[in-house]
Amino acid sequence: MIIKLREKYGKKCSLVSINGIAPKTNIPSHKMRFCEAVSCSFKIPIQLSAKNLGCQGARRNFGYYRNEEQLIKNLADSNGVPELFASEALTEIPFFKKAVKEINLGITEELESYIKPELLILYLDPFQINKLIADLARIEVKPYFFPYTFLSVCGGILTNAYFNQHVSLSVGCAESRRYGGVKNDEIVVGMPIKIVKQLLS
Repeated sequence: MIIKLREKYGKKCSLVSINGIAPKTNIPSHKMRFCEAVSCSFKIPIQLSAKNLGCQGARRNFGYYRNEEQLIKNLADSNGVPELFASEALTEIPFFKKAVKEINLGITEELESYIKPELLILYLDPFQINKLIADLARIEVKPYFFPYTFLSVCGGILTNAYFNQHVSLSVGCAESRRYGGVKNDEIVVGMPIKIVKQLLS
């Protein structure tokens, strides 16, 4: 599946599975931000867990972190927004209530025989975005634009697409552009696998 997706939308595509049982592949020895792991997974599979997922926002979204008050303060300070705004935004970002065991990113054709992907994450330039939106229109799917510039890849993209089962678009957050390889002209996209299969068919 990933080969067809990269032929269609470019090389920055990563198939993702949550809690799927997969061979132990490329487990980071140091803590990584989720967006950083996504960027790496465009080239090699990456397996994340509570031990090696580093950023506060992603840890909240995957059920590893519960101090919402501290996270709200940090989001407000780092983004220059009122705490009330950060708090209200956070209520719109879904999260796993039970801690996720494993997050498998960059599922290859070979790994698909062991583990079934549930989501697709893409980084797309304007030309590729236009193509994707036209393709979605043909199957009568409207994308959802994530309106916040924080917790974008881990929340606005992954958990939003996972729990709400719709195509999510985001301009990314400061961290994803600094650490996660999102270029100035790229949009981040997340979509459930059922829509991916429709696009490929």
